Amino acid sequence: MGDDMAFWPRRLTKLARIARRPAYVKAAMHGVFAAIEHEAALSALPDVRTVIDIGAHRGQFSLVARRRFPNATLFAFEPQARARDKYRAAVGMAALPFAIGRTNGTSTLNVPAYSGAASLLPLAQAQYA
Repeated sequence: MGDDMAFWPRRLTKLARIARRPAYVKAAMHGVFAAIEHEAALSALPDVRTVIDIGAHRGQFSLVARRRFPNATLFAFEPQARARDKYRAAVGMAALPFAIGRTNGTSTLNVPAYSGAASLLPLAQAQYA
């Protein structure tokens, strides 16, 4: 029960912060919530010219990176078609349909119940629940 009690205040705080940014609100209308928990870390970086979002999923990180670095070129990679569709709706651009790994070639993408945790690596037992 303790975890449930902490969940809602954090969620409501996040929604209130998202509501202040039109691009974040637009994405939320597509069911994609900006990863605002990364804003502080990105704010500490100098201006960058290129952002690479590997495993972009639905664009949660790309939204924040685009806001922090509006003049940067953004490259996003997401092998899952459904997630790419959400990405395009939320971010307004296409993610490239590739997974990024150590080697070139074809591989199996392991997708647990929460597709945002998909990986080319083997899944941990807890991810199957």
